[in-house]
Amino acid sequence: MKRLFSASLHRASTVIVKRKAKVWVCILGLGLLAVWGWKAFGARWFDILPADILPAARDADRAAAEYRAAGMPWEAKDLEIPVADKDNAAPLLSEAFAKADDPLLKTSTSRAEKLMAVDKWDEAEAAIQTVGPGLLLAKAASQKSGLSFHRDWDMGPQLQIPEFEPMRYFVKLLSDRAVCEAAQHKDEACLVDLTSAWRLSSLLGHEPILIGMLVEISGQATVLQGAERCASLRAAAPQFLARLQTFLDSARDRPQFMHALRGEAYQGLVVARNLGAFGGVEGALAALGGGRDDDENSPPPLVPSRVIRTGVPTELLARAFADQHLKYWASIKKMADACGGDPVAMGRAMDAAAAQFNKEPEAPSSPDTDVTKASLELEAILMPVFSEAGRAVPRRDATLVTARALVASLSYRDKTGRFPANSAEIPGAYVDPFTKGPLKIKETPTSFRVYTVGPDGIDHGGIAASETKGNQGYDIVAAYPPLPLRK
Repeated sequence: MKRLFSASLHRASTVIVKRKAKVWVCILGLGLLAVWGWKAFGARWFDILPADILPAARDADRAAAEYRAAGMPWEAKDLEIPVADKDNAAPLLSEAFAKADDPLLKTSTSRAEKLMAVDKWDEAEAAIQTVGPGLLLAKAASQKSGLSFHRDWDMGPQLQIPEFEPMRYFVKLLSDRAVCEAAQHKDEACLVDLTSAWRLSSLLGHEPILIGMLVEISGQATVLQGAERCASLRAAAPQFLARLQTFLDSARDRPQFMHALRGEAYQGLVVARNLGAFGGVEGALAALGGGRDDDENSPPPLVPSRVIRTGVPTELLARAFADQHLKYWASIKKMADACGGDPVAMGRAMDAAAAQFNKEPEAPSSPDTDVTKASLELEAILMPVFSEAGRAVPRRDATLVTARALVASLSYRDKTGRFPANSAEIPGAYVDPFTKGPLKIKETPTSFRVYTVGPDGIDHGGIAASETKGNQGYDIVAAYPPLPLRK
């Protein structure tokens, strides 16, 4: 009996020891898991603000409903402006790019500009003609009414858009050739090239992405600069000035700010849906910030067949990011509707929205501590860009209205022997897009300038951006003789 009791006690103690060991192993495992989780997740997020991730993730479905109700793009098919194959400029442009690659376009542009600077107009035109076959195709493309390269917008910030650079060169070369043609009194060819360059620039605005709108505005500025130079070269030719005025009066293709912003809204939604595929938060931030290929934080390439193309994200952090992103863009759409499409008002409203979304949810522990919502980290990297882009639209409007007023003033001088003494004497109707008031005039013994104020709303006396240094204020100026280009 004693021996049996002793054996039973031994077995019981062995079981207890084993169970204790299992308990301690479990406790140790949970502890290690907690440490790993803190380092991998908590230290990254909960040190910033632990409270906002879960509520944001819970609200994601409601935010998605509000976003879609506002008419914002939910899938890639919601982005592009529909265009029939027969009206699509993309195939012709693709052929043009194949005929003239970027290095050739760059070389031709540089050589032409050097020759134009010393008034060697025929040689400059010959330099441009080295890309003649591509330029001919680009002109044909400009006659089309739409543009779609059928891009996979679900690739988000990893989508490559190589077409903008050669299109920019084609616009520049057409504008430069128009100047050469004006200098040689080839009026018809000059006006055709200016029209083609303008239409080519405007096609870029069909791309539902902010950079497309900005390249469109840049291209239109190039064309207007060329038109001013043509007017200066043919200032004593009233029939040419009248036709140039007709061209400028018809150049009303205004950049569509909200169309461009819709693409940016969708890009952020793509990132939230595919946060894991982008390599997590750091990879997504690198993608949105334009991380370099050699950057250790650059995200891995997306695999198109694995990209999530619709729906609300399911993973916690992705839902939190999506919630803030969708709320922000639903509010932007409401602002756009309230502003009636006015880009200046929209820019100001977006500044206010960005400030509100980045508002500190709680007082920082010290003046040097920057406490922001963790769920806003992806959104914050994009917000400062948009309001500045909005201000680019009225700058473009100001460039167009001053070019129109300058040509009208040259026609006025041809008829009266003098320039207009004030804006009221300029034939036609012209409004400063920044002040909604009349244009301003500055005449000296050697020049005549018509101008609007710049984005700061201050009259700087007709000083153009090309004449300033650093962060000096400037006006939007059209001048006779033309102002030198900034080098």
